[in-house]
Amino acid sequence: MNKVLELIPISRLRQEQNEILERLAEGPVVLTQYGDAAAVLVDPEQWNQMIEELETWMDSFDALEEQLALATGEDEMMEWEAAKAKLDAVRA
Repeated sequence: MNKVLELIPISRLRQEQNEILERLAEGPVVLTQYGDAAAVLVDPEQWNQMIEELETWMDSFDALEEQLALATGEDEMMEWEAAKAKLDAVRA
């Protein structure tokens, strides 16, 4: 289940910056401008964790795509180093 993110008007950021930054320990905060979402503030540690998880999922997806290609005869087996270099090139 998704957590409802706290909405804070961007105009409050100057007056309450310390309090808002402390709230990031509880989860991301959405800054609004004229009532619309304008930005999301995320704790750097949480951001790094999300990026690592995303990279893990992308690696898993790439591996599954390769398995499917092999299973359907659309691709030939590739050495790990060549496959890793190909994945790194795609991500760059």
